[in-house]
Amino acid sequence: METPTDLRLFPLEVVLFPGATLALRVFESRYRQLVAECIAEGAPFGVVLIAEGESVGDANVRPRDIGTTARIVERATDRDGDIALSVVGEQRFTIRGLHRDRPYLHAEVDYPAERGGASPDQARTMRSDYSELLRLRAAIVGGYERQPVLPADDGALCDRLAWEGTHFAPPADLQEVLEALDVGERLRRAAPILGGMLEAARELESLVATTRLKAPERFN
Repeated sequence: METPTDLRLFPLEVVLFPGATLALRVFESRYRQLVAECIAEGAPFGVVLIAEGESVGDANVRPRDIGTTARIVERATDRDGDIALSVVGEQRFTIRGLHRDRPYLHAEVDYPAERGGASPDQARTMRSDYSELLRLRAAIVGGYERQPVLPADDGALCDRLAWEGTHFAPPADLQEVLEALDVGERLRRAAPILGGMLEAARELESLVATTRLKAPERFN
């Protein structure tokens, strides 16, 4: 599909990453129009974190300069006209010119290339810690993950763990990860988020294991 250089924008209090899925409920008329136009054209829109203003009803909202294109994969409209969307993040974009001549924001954008790479030690540590996190998550629900399958690309792996860390880091920290085009820098910014998730998972797994040991045995 053609990548637009003029991109419709949906400012939110959420940071979307490439490869991540996001559920949205669209009820403002301007964004209903945006969605209808995107569906008619088969085009993505841009999800951008709000820098100043409110996500609802603020015509003067100002977004951050880097966001992620979002492709609509599912939609449903209720009796009131509200639209439930499921979108998937595709690629980073940078705003070069912001326009307010439509009911919604749109912008001239370009699509910066990823650069650099993580050092072997950085990559090895990230992959080891993330694999441990996945094994702990499986153990918490009574499962077993012997050898988790991870993305081959280090940059994509950083994006995944940052998205999973939405509840462990404020949007401003997640935005810093999104804005890091250098993979080594992205890993450095994502490392504290992974550390927070790993610490929480270790504590929860320990609690669950203790609870299971204390549970009375049941006999049939």
